[in-house]
Amino acid sequence: MGVGHLEVALANELIQNQASVDADGMAVVLSLIAVVVDGLPTKIASLLDLIDGLEFSDIRKEHGIRVHNAIYDMLKALYTDLSERKDERIDFARF
Repeated sequence: MGVGHLEVALANELIQNQASVDADGMAVVLSLIAVVVDGLPTKIASLLDLIDGLEFSDIRKEHGIRVHNAIYDMLKALYTDLSERKDERIDFARF
């Protein structure tokens, strides 16, 4: 099937929360999320080598909420912009 453990766990969350997403929509959402988180733990851990003075004790679970909200806000802005540009490309005068 080509579905990994992460995709199964994420799909389970969507199903449990009864999100109004059909199977095709779920596949699109899950593929986006899988790309976002793939390799992220390694990148976050590498911050310790990149930022002088940063220690593991500085990285806290609570920071995840801000990251979560920032990703959501960024995607909302990105897709709002995309949607508006789609509308601009449609010549409504023709209809």
